[in-house]
Amino acid sequence: MSKNEKLFLYEIDNSYIKRLNEVEPKVFYNHGKHNRPFVGVLLTFNSQQYFAPLSSPKKKHEYMRESLTFCKIEEKDKLIAVINLNNMIPAPNPIVKKVGNIKFNDKQYFNLLMTQQRSINANNNNKTIRKKAKKLLHLYTHNLLPNKVKKLCNDFNKLNYVSNKYVKQVKYYKYKNIGRQFE
Repeated sequence: MSKNEKLFLYEIDNSYIKRLNEVEPKVFYNHGKHNRPFVGVLLTFNSQQYFAPLSSPKKKHEYMRESLTFCKIEEKDKLIAVINLNNMIPAPNPIVKKVGNIKFNDKQYFNLLMTQQRSINANNNNKTIRKKAKKLLHLYTHNLLPNKVKKLCNDFNKLNYVSNKYVKQVKYYKYKNIGRQFE
């Protein structure tokens, strides 16, 4: 992925999120409380994809400064979303869907997502997000983050391992079920 390439919003499979949450409790999992999909940006580094969740802004976010783990998304000087890069998770292709390819019953929510996506790609925000995420992953995986920052982050190493196992299982079951169709 080139550095100038736009970032798009993606939805991620809920059963995959549930599995990651079982091994890393910091992974946000809505437990069926919300009907809205888990949406974020997809980032690719060295052929490994990561999903950085997009969140609605809270009052506390207005006063927080941007950092290596936290990005603000603004539209006309108004905070419209945040991305907590410390909450990134591995995101292999079989478990993500581009938001534009998903039907939304709530048009207002869909329009908000499109505004957020446009703002993510404005004013080099996409480059900043990509740069911070890459640096955070590098520092984390090489054990170079200060302890207080590392404690905020998902365990990327553990999640990569679980993600690879999950995808292999999904592929196995799909293959197994395809074989049954021809019996």
